[in-house]
Amino acid sequence: MRVVQISSWRPIPGKSLEFLAAVSTAKKIQEKHGTEVTVWQSMFGGANSMTVNYVTSSKDISTHTKRLAELQTDTDWQHFWQEQLANPSATLLSHVLSRRLADIDTPALAPNTSGRPRVLEVLQWGPLTPAQHSLFVAVSKDALAILSRYGAIGRILQVMVGGERVNHISASIEYPSIDAYGTVTEQLDADKDWQKKVNERMGASPDAPPILGVSLATELLV
Repeated sequence: MRVVQISSWRPIPGKSLEFLAAVSTAKKIQEKHGTEVTVWQSMFGGANSMTVNYVTSSKDISTHTKRLAELQTDTDWQHFWQEQLANPSATLLSHVLSRRLADIDTPALAPNTSGRPRVLEVLQWGPLTPAQHSLFVAVSKDALAILSRYGAIGRILQVMVGGERVNHISASIEYPSIDAYGTVTEQLDADKDWQKKVNERMGASPDAPPILGVSLATELLV
């Protein structure tokens, strides 16, 4: 079962360029070990606006832990962190490990080959009751199928480790570009299946979980 590790950082004022350089170095080192790495900056999202999310993905938990063990003996990685601890350029806000929500297939995040920054819309919910889980899974499957018609890719994750956020749910919708985000949003507004199978069901059911937040991020280091 695919696992995703998300580290959220806020650059120290005046050190944004230093932080991006550090992130680029970390990304190259982890990719050397086969880890899939993407970096996103939140454009809109309340208190989390302009934070940077460093996202790593592995096909399963054993692969994830194996790569973490490899980093412990990687001299480049050790040197990198010695430099960062001596001269930090950002503040760590949160650090969570998630896996795909049971019963919902979640595709891997493929490398960006277009040369254009992708856009990620992220919706968040708290832990689900059994009744909420049943409705959420059913609606999510329909939503992911409809999104794929328009070239958007949806992923559903549940936090495994992350302090008070354990068992929280997130749905991320990947768009090829910012203009594609606008186009797909308009298409969904006019899509009768989306209105009936997603909006109406989530709006009318007493078992619909409340959304805790929505954010929009753009991809960095493309």
